Amino acid sequence: MRAYSSLAGYVCFLPVFGYSSSSTCWTPYYLHVDGLLSLEKANESDTFLSYQHDARYRVPAVGVSVDPWGVARALRSGESCPPCAPLPDVLVFDTSPLTQDVEVTGPIKAVLWISSDSLDTDFNFKLIDVYPPNVDYPQGFALHLTEDVFHRRHPDSQGNPSPLQSNEIYRIRAEALPLNHIFKQGHRIRITISSCCLPRAVINSRGRKDGGTAHSGAAVANRLYLDKEYASHIVLPLISHRNN
Repeated sequence: MRAYSSLAGYVCFLPVFGYSSSSTCWTPYYLHVDGLLSLEKANESDTFLSYQHDARYRVPAVGVSVDPWGVARALRSGESCPPCAPLPDVLVFDTSPLTQDVEVTGPIKAVLWISSDSLDTDFNFKLIDVYPPNVDYPQGFALHLTEDVFHRRHPDSQGNPSPLQSNEIYRIRAEALPLNHIFKQGHRIRITISSCCLPRAVINSRGRKDGGTAHSGAAVANRLYLDKEYASHIVLPLISHRNN
């Protein structure tokens, strides 16, 4: 897939022709407890970030939607996406301002180390291009590019549920839609982690046997681990001819 983006916030997906894996450098970007996204792995031990996810307060899917047949649909995004919109149940990780253009082409992968006090929970990650302040957007601009949501109770398939053990650490892997995008010099690469992605994913039932949704009740306590042993990270397919 090729994604063309503009400052106005349009994302359009078209086929990529002549894509060559030989020019791709699969590069891990590590998530740090101070909110940094970097090429360096953390040196600390026993480091994590935690948040309370309450189904009554929902994190929306913004920018790119995917219909039941896997077709990416272009949506206008950006007006509701300031460069930093803090929410209590969303973890935000940014690179430093880029010193050169960075091109990514291919699927975006996440490897996350997590735990929860619930039988089941979801983890959603989003890839975002953060524009610096400019004439059109004096406060900057956050352009949503792609995302994926992982249902922890179904690591293999919807037919083989595997309830979580409370506060046990698990590794999960997710893979977002492939795209082609150039992060321009001076921009930041952003990753957000949350446990909700409406309307793309239904509200998690938290392991209820009747399959109902958890609109009420106690919030779920989720943890994301960010240390040298449990190094949560994103893998970006960098294109060597552009990023050398």
